[in-house]
Amino acid sequence: MSNDTNCNKDTLPPIKAPVLFLEFKNWFFYLLKKWWIILLVVTFATSLGILYAWIKKPQYQSSLTFALEENGGGGVSGALSLAAEFGLNLGGSRSIFSGENILQIINSRRVVEEVLLSIDSLDKNNPRTIAQYLLDLKKGENKNSKKGLDRLLSVSFPPGKMRSNFTYLEDSVLYVIYMDEILPSLIAHRPDKKLGIFEIQFTSPDERFTKIFTERLLKETSDFYTELRSKKSRQTMEILERRVAALRGNVSSAIIGRSDIQDANLNPAFAAAQAQMQVKQADLSAYGGAYAELFKNLELARYQFLQDMPLLQVIDAADYPMKKIKHGRLFMGILFGMVAGILVLLSLTGVYLAYKQPE
Repeated sequence: MSNDTNCNKDTLPPIKAPVLFLEFKNWFFYLLKKWWIILLVVTFATSLGILYAWIKKPQYQSSLTFALEENGGGGVSGALSLAAEFGLNLGGSRSIFSGENILQIINSRRVVEEVLLSIDSLDKNNPRTIAQYLLDLKKGENKNSKKGLDRLLSVSFPPGKMRSNFTYLEDSVLYVIYMDEILPSLIAHRPDKKLGIFEIQFTSPDERFTKIFTERLLKETSDFYTELRSKKSRQTMEILERRVAALRGNVSSAIIGRSDIQDANLNPAFAAAQAQMQVKQADLSAYGGAYAELFKNLELARYQFLQDMPLLQVIDAADYPMKKIKHGRLFMGILFGMVAGILVLLSLTGVYLAYKQPE
C-alpha cells in the first residue's frame, strides 16, 4: 500500500501558482524597473504644484445672509376676510414669485447685469460702473497679453449709458462677464429648508469688488423681487386712485350744479326748477354712492398692496475682512504629485499590456 501511494504522489502534476498572481507579479516587477520614470514625473508634478500655489492669487469670499418674510398668511387672510364683509372678492395674493424662486432671481442675467451697470459710488473723483471696474481689473491682469488687452480696451461701460444703446460687442462682453466671471463664483442657497433664511456667497480675487458686488446684488434683487410681488396690487391701487379722483370731480360738479339751480330759481313753486333739482339730486346720489364704494375698494387695495410688500432683512452683512481662500504649497504639491503618480501608473500599465508577450 505504501508503494502504491508513493507512485501516485510521483505521478501527480506539480501545483502551479494562480495565473492572476503571476500576472500581478510580472506587472509589479515591470513597474519597479521603471521606478526612475515614476520618480521623475512625481517630482516634477510636486514642484509644479508648489509653484502654482506660490503664484496663484488668493480668492476672497463674501457671505451675506438675509431673512425673507412674504406676509402670505395671516395678513392677507385678514384682508380677504375684511373684503368679504363688504361683498368684495379681491382674490388670492399667492404668487409664483415666492419662496425659493428668489434664488433664481439672484442668479438671473437681468439682475446681475443691473448690478454690473450700476455706479461705483465709493470713488467720487472717478465714477464708473461695476462692469468698468471689473474690466479695469482684467486689464491689469492681462497687461502682458497684447491681444487680450486690445480687446478689452475696445469696450467700455460708461455711467448713464442706456442699455438699449449697447452695441453687439458690448452686449457680448457683458454676457461673457455674466457667464464666465459671475455665475461660476456666485452661490445662492437656502441653508435650512425649514427656515426663511437665505445666503449669498461670492468669490473673486479682489476683496473690494467682492464686497461691492454682493451688496449691490442683494439691493437689486430686493427691488426687483418687491416689484414682482406687489405689481398686481399696485396696478389695482393706481387704477382705483384714478377712478376715485374722477368720481370726486363728478360729485363736486353735481353739488355745484345743484347750488346754481337753487340760486337761479329762488321760487321752489316752479316745476322746471323742481325737475332740474331732482336731476341734479339723482346725479349726486349716484356719484356719491359710486364714490363711497370705490373709496372703500381703494382702502382695501392699499391694505392689500402693503401686505404684498415682502420684508427682506439682512442678518449678516458682507463686511470686511472677507474669507481668504488660498491653498497651501504643501497641499498643492501633494495633490499634484498624487494625480501625476496615478496617471503615470496608468500609462505604464497600458504600455505593459500593449507589449506583453502572449503565452
